[in-house]
Amino acid sequence: MWPLSKKEVHNLDERKIIILDKSYFWKKTYKYDLIKQKPHDEQINFIKENILKICNKNKIAKHFPVLKFVLSEMGSYSKRANYQIKKGVPIITLAINFWSDDLPKAIIHELAHAWHEKVGGYYTLKNEINQKLKYVLWKKIRPKKSFYHFVNWRTYLQDFFYGMIMEGLASYIEHDETDKIILSKKQFKSFEGEAWAKAKSFLLFYERKLLTSKNLDEVKENWERFTNLKNSAQYPIGLHVVYTLVFFGNLSLEKIAKMKFYSLLKKYESIIISNKLGKPIVSATSGRGVLDYKRMINQSLMYYNKQVK
Repeated sequence: MWPLSKKEVHNLDERKIIILDKSYFWKKTYKYDLIKQKPHDEQINFIKENILKICNKNKIAKHFPVLKFVLSEMGSYSKRANYQIKKGVPIITLAINFWSDDLPKAIIHELAHAWHEKVGGYYTLKNEINQKLKYVLWKKIRPKKSFYHFVNWRTYLQDFFYGMIMEGLASYIEHDETDKIILSKKQFKSFEGEAWAKAKSFLLFYERKLLTSKNLDEVKENWERFTNLKNSAQYPIGLHVVYTLVFFGNLSLEKIAKMKFYSLLKKYESIIISNKLGKPIVSATSGRGVLDYKRMINQSLMYYNKQVK
């Protein structure tokens, strides 16, 4: 029986890198029982080598005096990696079943999230706004049995727009650290094309499926598809927004990380319009974007009001 976890501490340029190996996976026996089994050393060593290599070279990693990595079996339903911050220390959990050449990108992506939180407190702010929103809606919405339907809808839209900025910045840093992003009109068009396609698919489903649902139960039936579209659209749309701010707006990543939600989207929108780059893909309140935060929120409220009459 191996220990429940194994801790390693590595010192890099007066920075401390902690790796906690809590990995195991479930294996079926010939009798279909489930037993815990330790991964191969080669697999664990591959992950550790990537962690140390990135922490030694990555600019974002060097912002933190202490970084903690947890190797864990996360299950097929989970993300390949995720992060949290406790007492100022980023804790990045990596799935041992995620063992491929994309591992460095996953590590850098989560480090970028941690850096964004450190610089701008964006994740904390998003959660605080969600909690305040739920409190306000709880006091206003009747009947209560429909409350969770509408709150889920409203907070999902909010998560989509706020998460778009988080994932966009992390995706930009991930691409730049691994592939070196080229600032050019050709690259802008490439990112814009991907973002445009995702935005149109998301909007089409939102307006033609959710907003035309016969009742809230039908909305619930379509929720999984809506969630999948939301999750897949955040990355390319967010990357397009951040790329636009960097390339045409000459903004540094740190400046972008410190910007608040409305200020950032309004800046993006003004850059698109002033440079005659076409229609903004997203907007906050102007209604100009393919996806407009205020318009979509109002659409959800109008739909809800019809359902509860």
